[in-house]
Amino acid sequence: MLCVKRLSPLLVSGVAITLAALLPMDRGWAESPAPPKTVQVKPGGASIFAQPKSSGEIIGEYNAGVILNPALRVFSNEGQIWLKIGDHWVPEASLQVLEGSQPPATLPPATASPQSSPATPPPASPPVGQSLPAPTGKTPQLVVIMAQDPQIAINVRSEPSTESKASGAAKPGEQGEVLQQTLGKDTYTWYKLKFVNTKTEGWVRGDFVKALPTKPEAKEVKEVKPISQPKNPGSITAPSGVVVSLQTTPAQQTATPHRATSGQKVEILKMAKGEDGFAWYEVQLMENVQAKGWVRGDQVRLLTSFTIPKLAQLSAPSSQVVDFYAEPSTERALSIRGVSGEKVEVLKQAKGNNGYAWYSIKIVDKPSVQGWVKGENLRLGL
Repeated sequence: MLCVKRLSPLLVSGVAITLAALLPMDRGWAESPAPPKTVQVKPGGASIFAQPKSSGEIIGEYNAGVILNPALRVFSNEGQIWLKIGDHWVPEASLQVLEGSQPPATLPPATASPQSSPATPPPASPPVGQSLPAPTGKTPQLVVIMAQDPQIAINVRSEPSTESKASGAAKPGEQGEVLQQTLGKDTYTWYKLKFVNTKTEGWVRGDFVKALPTKPEAKEVKEVKPISQPKNPGSITAPSGVVVSLQTTPAQQTATPHRATSGQKVEILKMAKGEDGFAWYEVQLMENVQAKGWVRGDQVRLLTSFTIPKLAQLSAPSSQVVDFYAEPSTERALSIRGVSGEKVEVLKQAKGNNGYAWYSIKIVDKPSVQGWVKGENLRLGL
């Protein structure tokens, strides 16, 4: 009576009364006016939640256009309106009302004590025996029987109803394959299961069923065929333990996902003068035709003996000369220099003391000028 006396002046003055504080609450949500009788899933689909909160577990999804019959509407303290479909929840924002009450213009604040117990309203004419549209992509294929008391047995019935005769019983922990699901007249989702151990079939109510995580689908492994009879066989050369990154262009810092190690066989496809002025080669891994990219000239060498001199060109950044050495090492430099673009004959090749490719060459126009150069300073004639 005291509560009525305090509210009466407000009613007389026409001030709007917030009803949420007077409504029963549980877990931060308040019941709303009666739910719409029929709704339809909007374009884009609707996620199915285990509880009426956006941070709750998503257990499935309805396709656009599916028609549903809600049993309850609630307001959450997150500022959302939720509709109960069977024993799960869907945000009303993802549904279009076809028949029944429209959603209110504003949400009442959820300020009531969370210890209050909700009064359970009667369901809004649930469709008896209507097939529940299967959630797409997340429908549980394998489930396990669950109960608060692990010693009790759960009835397995011949029809999706507690009025149906029990055809057997299942203990908590037993697993079953979902054959069918439907919405019972009690507004619960019922699952027709085929039990893994006994191979028997029957209906179990949804609140005694828990979906097991599905195994990820095995990705199809494409067969990778090696290159046959390469025209320009080569080998990656680098210090032991160094991994060579294949680049998308003849330049550093453009790496592909592909990597190679010293000694790995490749097919040399193209050659070019890179952005740094040095020689670069496009290669393809012998054991994987999809692995292709550019490597610097000192990171690859041709697998050939050069019994017949092979023509090539010197390569160096603009305004720089190419140094010649007495052996494949920087320890014994010669007084000979070469200019980028000069034609040379390749006599030998070797893996230098730094782990990279070196070539013994002589300048075509100056046969007496002979020595070793770094692989990055030589563009081979392929």
